[in-house]
Order: sequence, then structure tokens, then C-alpha cells
Amino acid sequence: MLINPLRLERFLILARVGHVGRAAAEIGIGQGGFSREMKLFQTDLNLKLFDTHPHGISLTSEGISLARLGDGLMRVLTPTQKSPASEEAEQASCLGVTTRLSTVVVPKVLKLLKGFEDRRKIVVRDLGDAALEAAVLDGSLDAALLYDPPPRKECSSVSIRAEELVFVHPPMWALNLPARPLKAREFASYPLINVRTDVSTRVLIDRFCQKQGVRPIYGIEVEQPATMVAVMLDGLGSAVCHASTVEHEVRRGNLIAHKIGTPPIVANLKLYFRRDTEGSEHVNRLLTFVRSLLTAGPDAEGTAREV
Repeated sequence: MLINPLRLERFLILARVGHVGRAAAEIGIGQGGFSREMKLFQTDLNLKLFDTHPHGISLTSEGISLARLGDGLMRVLTPTQKSPASEEAEQASCLGVTTRLSTVVVPKVLKLLKGFEDRRKIVVRDLGDAALEAAVLDGSLDAALLYDPPPRKECSSVSIRAEELVFVHPPMWALNLPARPLKAREFASYPLINVRTDVSTRVLIDRFCQKQGVRPIYGIEVEQPATMVAVMLDGLGSAVCHASTVEHEVRRGNLIAHKIGTPPIVANLKLYFRRDTEGSEHVNRLLTFVRSLLTAGPDAEGTAREV
């Protein structure tokens, strides 16, 4: 999935004027074409950003959040316009992030870039998990942030941080679970939400359970981590996921997280790049950037609420 800067810019105009017709007129395109662009933009993000009514539009909570981030996000996603000579001398480094990481990375990017020396040289693109490896291999991305990328002879990776997985459920579920880290049999009997695009997490869960002679049960299947969180907030399911995915909801008491395993299940976040670019200016710049961006982030210790 690629965040389209043009569609983002048009959404920001719509958010400001509050009416599809007026937004289309300001841009100078037909209302029908503008509506199609906004429908495609929401499909790209897998989010509902606004509702329409006879007098205009009203932003959803996701739309409000995106509108607040909008100007800064445009600066991150759109390379600075330069002369050809200047662009050749100072080309932006392009970092790919997974869809499940984008909600964690993008807000931190906006904050960190304000003080980052090379802030005008960094471009962040949100791509679907399956596309990241191919984009690194064909040179579309200088590097990508991936959890436990599969080994390839053409590629190298550098560990950024290790993050524990946690078992998460709604607080209205009165589960009699111990305060210590859970064994596989203590959570695998509850139907888990499966995020179709998050293959690496599914592999870690299955491997952990198999070692203890348990087969996990998967119930609802969703496309994105945001949908998984929404399902749990509605009280309809539980999940094993990265602690950062549910950090805010756990802190607010909207979800409960339990540590898993001794030793714990750990997902390793790595910067992934082509082996022939190791040590290049782009890779070194992005390595410095992502370490500043993510290594100070909260881990499962600060996120899991034991009961």
C-alpha cells in the first residue's frame, strides 16, 4: 500500500472546507472525479475517513487524526523539489515501513524529523508487507523496516529492537489467568484474531505453541492490525500481537495485555537492505534515523497490564 501524496493533499482540502463540491471546485476538478479519488484514498489506507450527509461531510476519528497530521505527513511523504544538479547531489533516502508499523512510525516520524539533521533527506513510504521485500530488491526502496525478514543471499539486515508479543483481550472478558507469563495452553484455547498480512507473527505464535504440544485456535480473520484492535474493543475477540500495536488502548484500560512465555515470544524488528548497498550513504542515514526513531520506544514491560 502506497500513501498517495496527491490524494492526501486533496483529503486535507476536503477536511478544511467540509464539503465535497466546494473541495472539488477549489481544486478545479469535477465533483464525481473528486469523490472517486477520496473513495480510492480510503481504500488505499483501509480506513473510513469521513461520512457524507446532505449538508457536507463529517470526519470520523481516523479522519480527524489524519487531518491533524496532514501538513507534516505531506512533508514526510513528498520529497523536496530541487534543481536536477542539487537533486543528484543530495537525493532523499527512501524508507519502507509495514502497514502494521505505520501507525507507530508515522506519528514518531513527524515529531523526530523536527530535530533530525537530515530531515529533508528522508522519505517514508507505507507499503503492504508483501511488497516491501520486492521494493528493496528492485531498488525502489533504499531500506525497509521488517519484523523477522526471511534470509536472502542478496540482502542484509541490522537489528533495531526486540519486541515481546502479548496476549490481549477485552476487559469485559473475566478470564482467570495467572499474573506470571502465560503458557501456550493458557491462551491458545481462546479464538485468536488472525491478521492475514502479518505472517511473521503467526509463525512465531504457531512455533511457540507447537513446542508446548498445543495447537492455537484462530477465529476471525482480518486484513489489518487496526481492524484487529477494533474487533477486540467491540468485545468480539482476543489476539497475540506486538505490544506497540495495543499500547495506547492498554494504557487507557480499554484492553488487557498479558506477557507470554519464559523466555518470552520475541519479534525482531530489523532494517532490511540490499547487500550491495551496505555502508552506503542512504543505508547509514536510514540506520541512524530509525535507531533514533524506535530504540527509545516502549516495550512490552511498559505495555502489558498483568491481572
